[in-house]
Amino acid sequence: MSAGKVGARLSYVWCTVLRCRFTRVSVRGAYMGKILLKPVRADVNYQGQFADFAFETLATPAPLYRSLLKHLRQYEFTLDSLSYESHPVSETKISCYQLALSTHIWIRLNRLEIAFLKMHEVGGGIAQQILLGAWNAIQEVSPSIQAVEHRVQGNIDFQIQDATYDSLIRHYVTTPSALGEQTRAGVVFYLPQDATVGVRGGHVILDSGVAQEPHLGFRMLIILDAQQVPVNTLDARVNECLIRYLDCLGLALEQENKG
Repeated sequence: MSAGKVGARLSYVWCTVLRCRFTRVSVRGAYMGKILLKPVRADVNYQGQFADFAFETLATPAPLYRSLLKHLRQYEFTLDSLSYESHPVSETKISCYQLALSTHIWIRLNRLEIAFLKMHEVGGGIAQQILLGAWNAIQEVSPSIQAVEHRVQGNIDFQIQDATYDSLIRHYVTTPSALGEQTRAGVVFYLPQDATVGVRGGHVILDSGVAQEPHLGFRMLIILDAQQVPVNTLDARVNECLIRYLDCLGLALEQENKG
């Protein structure tokens, strides 16, 4: 897959042009006062916390097997991908894995968990449909199981446009000279609760990542009230939060050239 296609897919995962509210100021697509970032790769982990333990549902897992295969069949989740563990009790879970999509699903006693290990290849549309399919499978078998909280952890590798990592990070932190010139810094911002949009907290971490310059490792955890943010609106709310936090940090996603 070309770097251009990877960047386009990641841009779709995290935002759309319609959600971006920055002012375009040049033909190169720069935004006023922002450092531009080009997405390269990403992984996302989702956890949906249950209101109560799913003991009865996992004690007799056959109906849930059938429902999972029904709702996820179009993405080639198969009988061979299913597994079940019940010892110890605290680790009881149904697991489901799709190798081609690098996607794991776990239904545990207290939560639904999904790991998209190659979000840049899966794409936002498919990821959202898998998430909805997993929840639909659970609630078809056990309608009483409801989400009370969503936790979304995203790890994105960005290529920094027209800047270096060190120059970017100096906007937020100054490294003490006593630590030496080769010392590199990172920064974490702990997010407050914002009940108006259903945010219960989280954090944003900026670091140098594992890639070479000029790359930025961006890690975001956002915790959302499931009563205010239903599953079918989760992707839009996460997108909005990402764009808002980037904006607050003086950063923006580089948009694809449609011309």
